[in-house]
Amino acid sequence: MVDFDDALSRFRQIFDQSKILDSPDLKNILIVLDETKSREEFIFHLIKQFHERWGSKATFTFLLAVRGYLEQAKKARIKLETLPILIEKVNQEFYGEDELFNVAFFTDEEKSPFYRIEEILKQRKIDFIIIPVPFTLFAFEEKQLNTSLGTTIDSVINICLMENFIPIFLVRHTQKVPFDNIKVLVRESMFRRDFLGWLFALISEDAKVTLYISELSENEIERVKMYMEIIEEKLKKFTQDFRIEFMDGQFALVEFCNLMSKEADALVVFQALKKIENDAQRITLSLCNQASNVLIFPPLG
Repeated sequence: MVDFDDALSRFRQIFDQSKILDSPDLKNILIVLDETKSREEFIFHLIKQFHERWGSKATFTFLLAVRGYLEQAKKARIKLETLPILIEKVNQEFYGEDELFNVAFFTDEEKSPFYRIEEILKQRKIDFIIIPVPFTLFAFEEKQLNTSLGTTIDSVINICLMENFIPIFLVRHTQKVPFDNIKVLVRESMFRRDFLGWLFALISEDAKVTLYISELSENEIERVKMYMEIIEEKLKKFTQDFRIEFMDGQFALVEFCNLMSKEADALVVFQALKKIENDAQRITLSLCNQASNVLIFPPLG
């Protein structure tokens, strides 16, 4: 037992001396708008907060990919705003932020929304994607089913998250920003080095972060707790009211998401795992009943 305690002590010293990043390295952020007013306003508040807390390091690109469903919108008698009106809205919302925003707009209505996302991925290195889910509320292809989040979101999880290792933020609904209720599912004991930076960008001054453990050994749980002690210590410099709590027990992904289906006011955070076969499908199925907004990190390396 003494040897084990010594090993944990050495492990903690290594973490204390390591460079835990206080800001993610995000240069290009893609925002895919479905032009739903309430979710659009929430996204604007979210990226304003990211910009304020991370500084002007990132360029934000807006994609109006919902235009691929113009015919369906007309049939549903939904009138989408014109591009100049949307650009003016962005300019008014973020007036004074020089060279901060680009608006990407593709006029070809024959291409799917995800095809347009792929085009942007080829044009520049995207570091983060914010997208509403379901992607549109009127297009049949995008309706959420028991086994799908809609064709665009399914593709974003499969390709952007799992293959291109891009974190994604799935926007379900409007909620308070910054977040005061964050639920994190810990699926492995190796954390992202920039996890502190993400928490810093997300939390309110009196935020509560609850950690749920997913099938980890006792040794791994001890590592997680030590890492979070360091994170908490660093964040206390930002706010004295912030706190981290551990939930007793172990939770599978689907079980965790089922629990969170009753917590629409929470922000749900977890990481994909490359070592689990079909994890993209597992994530999609788990999120079908999800009520909260969700931040998903790609697998580590």
